[in-house]
Amino acid sequence: MVVKILDALGQFVQLSDSQASFILEGFSGSLDPRVSSCVTCNSSVIATEPFNTLLDELSNVRTDESELITQLVDLAENSESVHLYVWEDNSCVHVLWRDPLASEWSTVTGEQRLHH
Repeated sequence: MVVKILDALGQFVQLSDSQASFILEGFSGSLDPRVSSCVTCNSSVIATEPFNTLLDELSNVRTDESELITQLVDLAENSESVHLYVWEDNSCVHVLWRDPLASEWSTVTGEQRLHH
């Protein structure tokens, strides 16, 4: 699974399979930073401040991922937008992702398989 977390300018951190699993598992808890997402895959729009809060919490859980967490915190803190974008490389056409942030996600990621 290829997963990238991007800012509005296209700067990104690409996650390995284990890193993606680690970060995405954090999304399933009470600190979920997603404000919009595909219901079929992991592609989503996340809010930077809640994401930073999640990263702070995750840094206490997995000290072996401190370099990744530092890269993601830097990406979030240097973002000119209040959103970051999670892009999962897959064959999903995001049929059920219908809110306005889906279009914003599509513009930033360059993903054109967004069906409305």
